[in-house]
Amino acid sequence: MVIKRETLSVVMVTLVIVMAELALSSFAFLMPSIKTNLSVSDVWLECCFSISVLSLGVAGLLYGLFTDIVGRRPMFLFSLGLFSLASFMAFQSVSPFVFMVARVLQSAGAGAAWVVGNALLGDLFLGKEYVRVMNKVHAVAGIVPAVSPIVNTYLLSLMLWKYIYLIFGVVTLFLFGIIYHYQQETLPHRKAVRSVFAKYRFKRLFLCRRFCSYLWIKAISVGMMFTIVAQFPLICVESYHLTQAGLWVAMLPLFASYIFASSLCAKLYQHVASYYLIMAGIIMLAIGGVMMLLCENSCSINQTIIPIACVFFGFGCIFGNATAKIVSAVPSHSGLASSLMIFMEMMLSALFVYVMSLFMDASFFPLAIFFVVMTTFLALPLLLGWTSRYSVIAEE
Repeated sequence: MVIKRETLSVVMVTLVIVMAELALSSFAFLMPSIKTNLSVSDVWLECCFSISVLSLGVAGLLYGLFTDIVGRRPMFLFSLGLFSLASFMAFQSVSPFVFMVARVLQSAGAGAAWVVGNALLGDLFLGKEYVRVMNKVHAVAGIVPAVSPIVNTYLLSLMLWKYIYLIFGVVTLFLFGIIYHYQQETLPHRKAVRSVFAKYRFKRLFLCRRFCSYLWIKAISVGMMFTIVAQFPLICVESYHLTQAGLWVAMLPLFASYIFASSLCAKLYQHVASYYLIMAGIIMLAIGGVMMLLCENSCSINQTIIPIACVFFGFGCIFGNATAKIVSAVPSHSGLASSLMIFMEMMLSALFVYVMSLFMDASFFPLAIFFVVMTTFLALPLLLGWTSRYSVIAEE
């Protein structure tokens, strides 16, 4: 059976993204075990998470720039090699500092996943077909955080948390070999270094209202998700006294809601404009934030999960559609657009996680206030679109 080039590329990109998502979600889930084993504080863990996200963003920007020079395939191979070496380093780490360095390098290796993956798929698909593919990829990526707690809980019953990073290193080497042998280069024409770093390319992007509007929405919403992912496990374990097994049960509805929303958007893309799907996602974020405030006095973790699941449904509506519109807004600069998107997402995520760690009080109240405030900022492009003559993010 002959597999189409496009299908094979989607599978390869999805596998790389899954590995990057696994590294991030596993670290968030393993925080309680890492805290006990390395004898570190909650603030140290939050800072480690924040710095790792920052590393991913900076590396993503560089990958986006150089992928137009050397191609998509070489960037994937380099990033997977770095990711694998960093995973082995984390496995061998005996001190908090060494582990933090390993996590930073691992995040740098993961930076190519979405950046180069978005650009590679942008080489192969156009228009609504690209929107459909991106929603499907986001749906699969959303399964990873949902399954990760289950897998990690099982692995922790068999081995120490460090051996999970050994598994990361081995699996990534295997993925490196698959891409080396089977993934073809999709970049039609490599650009000269001077043209890639030309100032006008950045200027053209930031003068595009559609690009900037979608970038604002996507970057802030991703930062909001990273913040809740970084704090949710610690709050559940320390305030609600959940075990590791109980933690994955609490996290499962959140990512199930995200997967359902992403899958629904992938089916509705031909009938409903992505603008309205993004609008629905922002409304769900607002509803979830208000419900989090109202449920703050609840003593039940089950009641608290419901509004957070609404928030993750909103993320599922926003991420795939906004990503497709960001990259397609400037098709001639898809690599740079993708890298700037990841860079802004990770910068805001690192900032949000660090700032919220200062207000962490083992409850969801600071998170609830944060979500209400940030959703207001998130909706600004949409509000400006409704009040101006021409919508800044409406379909063309």
